[in-house]
Formats: sequence, C-alpha cells, structure tokens
Amino acid sequence: MRNINRYTQNCFEFHSRVLSRKRDINLKNRINAINHIIEGHFNEYDNNVINANLHLLRPYLFSDEQKTDLQSLYDYNAKIFRELKQQLSTMDDGTIQPLCPYCTVNNSNTFDHFVPQEEFAEFSDNPINLIPCCSYCNGKKLNQWRNYTFGTWLNLYFDILPNVEYLFTNLSLQDSINVEFYIDNPNNIHPSLFLKIQNHYQKLDLCRLFKENSYNVISELQISLKNFSSSLNSEKIKNITIQNAQDERNRFGYNYWKSVLKIACCENIQIFNFLLS
Repeated sequence: MRNINRYTQNCFEFHSRVLSRKRDINLKNRINAINHIIEGHFNEYDNNVINANLHLLRPYLFSDEQKTDLQSLYDYNAKIFRELKQQLSTMDDGTIQPLCPYCTVNNSNTFDHFVPQEEFAEFSDNPINLIPCCSYCNGKKLNQWRNYTFGTWLNLYFDILPNVEYLFTNLSLQDSINVEFYIDNPNNIHPSLFLKIQNHYQKLDLCRLFKENSYNVISELQISLKNFSSSLNSEKIKNITIQNAQDERNRFGYNYWKSVLKIACCENIQIFNFLLS
C-alpha cells in the first residue's frame, strides 16, 4: 500500500464543474435546487476528515429520484474524472503511477467511493471521496469503511502509513522457494492504525495476492542476481539489490510487498545462494 496525494482544490467547485458538463437540463435544474444541501454536506465531510471523525457522517434523507440524480454525476469514463485520476496518480516527481494504492499489484482502472455512494449519494462526485484503485480491490471493499464507532478501513489520503515494517515474509526452500506473507506489529504502530492496516489486508486478501504474484518477482530477481554475478562478488550483489529495493520503498511505500520480498530473499543466506546458483 502507499499514500497518495489528495485533491487540494475546492471540492464543491469540482462538483459544480461536473454538473455543468451534463447535457440534461432537467437533471441540472433538479440538482441545482438541492445544491445548498450538497455544499453543506461537502463542508461537513471536510470538517469530519480534519477531526478524524469521518465515520460519524450520517446520510441525508434524499428521495430515490434525488439519489439517482446524484449518483448519475459520477462517470469514470468522463473526461473530468479521467483528468482527476491522472492528477491523483501523479507522483511528486511528475511521473504517473498506475498501480492501485490499495494493493500495489494491479493497475488502477476505477475509483473507489471511500464513503459508499449507495449510502451517501451526495458524495458521488466529491474528489476527496474518490480513490483510484483496481477493480479487484473495489469489488472486495464494497461498502466496508466503518462500524459507526470508528473507521475500519484505511483512507490513503488521510491515514498516514508508518515508515516501519508491518508486512513480513516466511521463506522456505525445497525444490523451489515457498513464500508466505503475514502482518505483525513488532514496531509498536498505534493500535487503532494497526487495526485498520490489519483489516485492510485481511478484507482484500492481500497476503494471498502477494503470494500468487511472488513467483514472477523471484524469477526476475534471480535473473538480475545472475547478471551481476559475472562482475561482482556476492556481498556487493546483495547490497545493490537491497538498496534498489529500498529505493522502491521510497516510491511505492515502506511495506511495498515486492521490496519486502526481495530484501527477505537477500537476507536469507540459503535462499540468496540458491538464487545465485
């Protein structure tokens, strides 16, 4: 997982631009009639985020027609949302990062409505409620995000991930390398944040997803190590590989699963020698 830069401009103005691009005059008129309510809820969303109380939001009693109208504002394929996705996926160095921030396995191809639009139709086009993600993660998350006492799901705009390790691997060697990922908290991450991290990984089944994709990472690592072996000794190869993995952490998050796996392979003498052989 990794934190991503959130939308920092006026969210209600974004909503207004979305509405202005709709061609249905009757739809525009109906939504303009309730825009004062929507603006108030956008402000409430902002205030609750600032105070870490987003889980306290309560849905407004819109009519079924109003809910349908509000949900129709969101269209992933519309130009304004494609531009939003590009803006949110742009790294600090100006490059576009296509990976889903929830799993960092698949590419983002949709938006997750962090606060579900089925429950909160007024936030269907709120840009700080839209998190670029892959369809796998979006389908797994569904409407999970709170239990009315506290938030249960990581908001990668506002829940700052710690720069300490919480994702680990168990490696074993028989005919091939077997990898098991697991979550633990030996570095004393605050319990409420660790609970969200734990829930996030469990609900998305990320440790299984990482395991299923680990073969390709190990194969690429083995090729890389063997290419180095013709000109460098094993200690230098190990140091370079670990440094490259650390650089990946800076880009994709401290607990980026590929980095965790590569470092673990290098630090396990038996595994490292097997990959070099």
